[in-house]
Amino acid sequence: DVNEFWNGAYFWRASEASAPHNLFTSSTEWQRFARAESHIRGVPWEPWQFALVSNIAISSLATRGVTIPFASNYQVAWRYDAAARAYQRSVETGKDATSAGAPLTATTIIVQFTGMKTIDEEGRKEINTVGSGPAKFFWEGFMLQGRWSKAKNGRTRFYTTKGDEIIFAPGRVWVTLVPVGTELQITN
Repeated sequence: DVNEFWNGAYFWRASEASAPHNLFTSSTEWQRFARAESHIRGVPWEPWQFALVSNIAISSLATRGVTIPFASNYQVAWRYDAAARAYQRSVETGKDATSAGAPLTATTIIVQFTGMKTIDEEGRKEINTVGSGPAKFFWEGFMLQGRWSKAKNGRTRFYTTKGDEIIFAPGRVWVTLVPVGTELQITN
């Protein structure tokens, strides 16, 4: 568990967003944490695999995007931009942007289906991130069905339906957790 309360040096809050949705970290900060502190916890840092040729396109379905319904009044859409070779994120009807105003994009989108329940009147969630379950991967205008798996003291790993670990294309990977049974709206 790496969180802002015990490891605040590896996170920052953006003033242009509302709490609690303004907490951020980066690959640089995660690597800094891994070098400085993972030996204390006895958990080795195991990065995901990246290569210029990804195995996500194997046995996948061509798609232009995905809409993820988080609630009846809150949906996030990712649309593939072939010229940019990235997905652009929008919330409801507007475009989502970085703090600098640039479109928020990702090379790979992962939708991880997991056990999830509401635990209080504020709507806070208890999310099961240990174990395994289904996942969908979006990359280069394709969708692949697969699985995720995480041991109690390990990193979440992603696999094809054949059991091969996913090799990601270089770039930003965006992981979204949704309850098992969530119906995604796939745009072909």
